Amino acid sequence: MVNYSEADSKRNFQLIVGDKILFVNAHYLATLSPYFDSLFFSSFKESTDKKVTLLDDDPQELEILFNYMCPSDDYTYNKKITEDNLPILIFYSAKFLIPELKKEIVKFISTDLDEQFKHITFEKSLQLLIECINAHYTQSECWSICRNVGRYGEEKIRSTMKDMPTEIIELVVKYARAHFYLLTESQSPFITKGRTHQWGVDNLYLFL
Repeated sequence: MVNYSEADSKRNFQLIVGDKILFVNAHYLATLSPYFDSLFFSSFKESTDKKVTLLDDDPQELEILFNYMCPSDDYTYNKKITEDNLPILIFYSAKFLIPELKKEIVKFISTDLDEQFKHITFEKSLQLLIECINAHYTQSECWSICRNVGRYGEEKIRSTMKDMPTEIIELVVKYARAHFYLLTESQSPFITKGRTHQWGVDNLYLFL
């Protein structure tokens, strides 16, 4: 794990996120994403000052993202996808336009998700599917997640999401519909309003 709160000879560009400063290797990140390329190098002032502010992001989530995408101090990668970091990776793969990250996520979903997430809950699967939809993943790109949600049936999906915007409910039903024939009994879900990978946080801004 890299400590992004401390600068070094390579991580010397400041990302100001809320009240926290993260030090990143801007040149490396710019090779991964046109978003970062533009963010760090399109403005002469920002490029010279080596400083940029991100207004709407969570510093802890960005550290999770960077620890996945960037090499550690020993020049190795720790590209392990878990139930906890997958929603965050999906979200930022779209927001920051990171094509290689999306490829890795889609490959994991199609080949490894069922094996590694054997005991994934309906609630977590639903969370992941909503993230995929908001990130504009196609049904085929998140097929295993669609199946994990769809096997619980339309009624459960709608009752669980009753307080969410109609548009996202209908999209979830559309993505999961092909798997309704797998309907099984399950426990009543408990989902609170909030960002999908931060249940309990007010302002469901992914759905606005």
